[in-house]
Amino acid sequence: MAKRCLLIVDDEPAVCESVRLMAEREGLHVVTTGSAEAFRDAYEAARPEIVMIDIVMPGCDGPALLRELAEAHEETRVIIITGHGIDCLADTIGLGHDLGFRDISGMQKPLANVEMRLALKPGQSGARHRAEADAAV
Repeated sequence: MAKRCLLIVDDEPAVCESVRLMAEREGLHVVTTGSAEAFRDAYEAARPEIVMIDIVMPGCDGPALLRELAEAHEETRVIIITGHGIDCLADTIGLGHDLGFRDISGMQKPLANVEMRLALKPGQSGARHRAEADAAV
């Protein structure tokens, strides 16, 4: 059985590395990218089950990438990450819902290990993994 794949786009290399280490411990194959352009190329090659998208990046932001994924009619699981506050996160998740993403959730930076591990488990999504993370603390 092939490993599940996580594709990360974040312009902060330390965030990519931290998520990569955690996700690999959870048994995922991980591809990290530092820009929207690299994300696009990697997405075509990897066809990931899960994408983790930073909201604020130079050149092209997370909402723009969400729109591109929606235009491609992808059923990819999406995890939005940001260090720019809960309102920014909520707005982007709302956009994802409006675009038709059924499995979209988000986390604020710095990323909590327990919440991230739960978000990456098969079958986990949205409010359920947040509730389990709160219970685990």
